[in-house]
Amino acid sequence: TNKRVQIANSIFGSVNLGTTGKGDAGGFEGIFGGDTTQGYTDTVRINGKEYKLYKQDLYPNVKYCSGTISSKGCSVTAVSIILSGYGIDINPSKLINGGQSSAISVAGKLRENGVSCSDKIYQDKESKMVNNLKNGKPVIIHVTSESSYTSNEHYLAILDISSDGKSVYVANPNGKGYTGWDKISNVLKGCDFIYTITN
Repeated sequence: TNKRVQIANSIFGSVNLGTTGKGDAGGFEGIFGGDTTQGYTDTVRINGKEYKLYKQDLYPNVKYCSGTISSKGCSVTAVSIILSGYGIDINPSKLINGGQSSAISVAGKLRENGVSCSDKIYQDKESKMVNNLKNGKPVIIHVTSESSYTSNEHYLAILDISSDGKSVYVANPNGKGYTGWDKISNVLKGCDFIYTITN
């Protein structure tokens, strides 16, 4: 096993770098190297888009809300992940101009940077997420403490859906949290709203 695989496995669990991942994945093309000095651990190619897997933990000194991006910036980081897939290279720190004391508007930051999205969707979340992903468009979801992804609240970028429609590829802004394929039922547990990307 090479060094990149060992590092990735220690961060994400078992992964296959440069392969199609788990099962018969929709548009998933593979996981490739990243640059932690630029705030992301890996890149994934999905449906012809290359997403940087930014990690909020890599921004411990950038002020955000009542803490830092590392402690409070999952929304900023999820937005940066989505923007990277659309060729907009803005890391979480740059997205908030080096720091800010108030929370961002997820939809506002996406739109401000040229990516169209829905307003918050509270109803029919699963069907809307699945349809969006089947059309090759990512989703950002917000989960509460009922989720296995957090003990408080958290944003996740959802980038792809398996061809059987049962699993999705989760890009978790938390570097200590799970990133990879997970069952839709697990991902949506504790989900209170989503944003669908529309372009």
